[in-house]
Amino acid sequence: MSDSNPEIVAAAQTRTRIDTSKPHSARFWNYFVGGKDNYEVPREIGDHIKEIFPGLVDVAVTSRHFLGRAVRYLAGEQGVGVCQHDGVVV
Repeated sequence: MSDSNPEIVAAAQTRTRIDTSKPHSARFWNYFVGGKDNYEVPREIGDHIKEIFPGLVDVAVTSRHFLGRAVRYLAGEQGVGVCQHDGVVV
């Protein structure tokens, strides 16, 4: 694929518009499950949320594990070729 591909250009432009000073639920959820795609503000909010709802991290991790099992089942046993989750192909 070339750098002039409109989809690649649009994706690159979107990435440059991410405002890391503003929280986003996907980033503090990523923080809860131990991911690396989060920033200081989502981590601070995530820590505050964990104080209020200490069991939420377990919910997030359990949910992520279930997603993995479901995708493996669909792909392996049911022959599904593409699964989509929150707009992201997994």
